This record gives sequence, structure tokens and C-alpha cells, in this order.
Amino acid sequence: VAFVHIRAIGIPVSEIVNACRGLRLISAFKYTRYWTGMKAIVNTFADIWATMLSLLGLMTVYLILFSLIGMRLFQTRLSLPSPMHPNYNSFVDASLLAFQLATTEDWHTVMYTTAASYKYG
Repeated sequence: VAFVHIRAIGIPVSEIVNACRGLRLISAFKYTRYWTGMKAIVNTFADIWATMLSLLGLMTVYLILFSLIGMRLFQTRLSLPSPMHPNYNSFVDASLLAFQLATTEDWHTVMYTTAASYKYG
């Protein structure tokens, strides 16, 4: 039944099988009991997963918040040089732009374009 749905969305079954073969790497974690260094790393990740999950949730809330603020302030005012760059015209584009700015990827282009396109006074 699952293969019928996968074929309906256009993903070849061979690619799905290749992806499932990669899951065999998970079996390497059963050997951590013999390797003390790896066991310490796995135990550390097991101890902090809840904290990291809450941090990820907090970061998501901040990205959504700054996406909405950007949409309110700069919607239809920001015109970046190419259509490949996201803008604040839709929530998805605003979220992509907030993530782009948070990771400091090409942030100076966004900063100069925003400053040039915003009318002061």
C-alpha cells in the first residue's frame, strides 16, 4: 500500500530502497557497549535531548515572531535583486528570510536592500 502512494507522488521505489539501506547504520549503536568513548557520547545525547528539544521549540517561536514582525514592517517594501531571494510578502518567504538572517547567510544584501527600499519620515 505504501509503494502505491510513493509512486503517486513520483518518487522511484529504488530511491526509497536505497534510503532504507542507510538505516542499517543505526545498528552501529549496538556496539557502543564495547567502545567506552562512543558510549559516553551516546549517553550525553540521551541526557540532553529534552533540553535540546525545548531549545529548538524556542528558536522556532522566535523565527515565527520575527517573520510576523518582518511581514508587518516590510511587506511589499522589500525588493531583493533576484527572485531567488525570499522577501516578506508571504509567511513562508518571511520565515525563510528570518532563518537566512539568523544564520547570517547573505545578510548584508538584505540589510542594504531593506535600507534602500524603506522610506523614512
